[in-house]
Amino acid sequence: MRYTHLKFNYGKFYYDEVGGMNGYTKNRLYSTLGDHHMYCDTDKLEAGKKKFKKELFKYYYKILTTIEEI
Repeated sequence: MRYTHLKFNYGKFYYDEVGGMNGYTKNRLYSTLGDHHMYCDTDKLEAGKKKFKKELFKYYYKILTTIEEI
């Protein structure tokens, strides 16, 4: 099965097709210091992009609400 690696890094969006997920879970957002990535099925790329966008929004929304509470 082919997967697409979606990546958001320092304000830029990238994606590329890969053969495996390197031990990661499909459709789960992974975040580290300004680098966010997710793997999705290549044949469901549009749905994967929407999920990635939704998960990024939730991630940054939590950060913004925490900052506003301070």
